[in-house]
Amino acid sequence: MRSAFKVLFYVKKGSEKPNGNLWIITRRKKTNTESNIRLLDVPKRIIEKYKGLARDGHVFPVPSNGSCNKILKEIGRQCGFKVRLTYHCLRHTNATTVLLSHGVPIETVSRLLGHTNIKTTQIYASAPRK
Repeated sequence: MRSAFKVLFYVKKGSEKPNGNLWIITRRKKTNTESNIRLLDVPKRIIEKYKGLARDGHVFPVPSNGSCNKILKEIGRQCGFKVRLTYHCLRHTNATTVLLSHGVPIETVSRLLGHTNIKTTQIYASAPRK
């Protein structure tokens, strides 16, 4: 679930388009590509619930990658997982097990992952799925 809403951490207050809908308007850190995602009702309610908790003009507090991985490591330990959970591991699992295995087109997965080259996403598609 956290991965699905990760992009919300980076939303700046006031991201809106002229048609009156609220949008996430941001640039991806790694690829510097623009990402525009319309906010539907559930994300709007989440934003309202956490309003005022973040600094620097963001909607939510922005945890570091190391901080996220530390939490994931503890979750994995408590669940008795043999594999070490990391944000990258969860991102890969979401792309393969959740998206590609359920028929989401590879082009869509590529855009969701922020890949600038479809060949990068094809590596995920050829990975063995359990």
